[in-house]
Amino acid sequence: MHALTLRTFRVAVALAGVTLASSTLAAQAAPASSRPTFGISGGIALPLGDFGDGFNSGYDIAAHVGFRPSGQAFGVRAEGAFNRFGAKGGGSADVHANIFGVTGNLIIGTPATPGSIRPYFIGGAGIYNVKAEAKVANSTVSSSDTKFGLNVGAGLDLPLSGIAAFAEARYHIVFTDGGNTAFVPIVVGVRF
Repeated sequence: MHALTLRTFRVAVALAGVTLASSTLAAQAAPASSRPTFGISGGIALPLGDFGDGFNSGYDIAAHVGFRPSGQAFGVRAEGAFNRFGAKGGGSADVHANIFGVTGNLIIGTPATPGSIRPYFIGGAGIYNVKAEAKVANSTVSSSDTKFGLNVGAGLDLPLSGIAAFAEARYHIVFTDGGNTAFVPIVVGVRF
């Protein structure tokens, strides 16, 4: 009985060694998984349609967190963005619209290759708060509406040492009461 136990122990140790060696080799052969990325961006925001009839071009600032597995064409991004537009012909009043959006997006692009410019498409949905405000002398009047919206666009990634630069344009439409609110931010940013 003792010889059988020793033999079983040797077989178990040999199997454990083969399993450990093969899992180590498989881990070395498999691409490393990506870590989450964080990014910031800013640029011009162009109002469209009826919204564009009443407001001038404004600005967009945004921050995001994303994940795209190494070597894969698909990724995800959660984003918060702030846009501000000044009214056309406001006269002595300070009239502007602020749009704050929180979106979840899917990214489809080419798999990452070192040092290459990579095009991608992005689209998603989210919640947007649209606020119009007018200030005259010591008086302020405002109106706010929080609604569902969609976005779709395209961009270019340029990997740099330790970070990536990107340029992106997206069409956003917010389903506000009394007509939709549409705008296109055109931004540049960095991702690390």
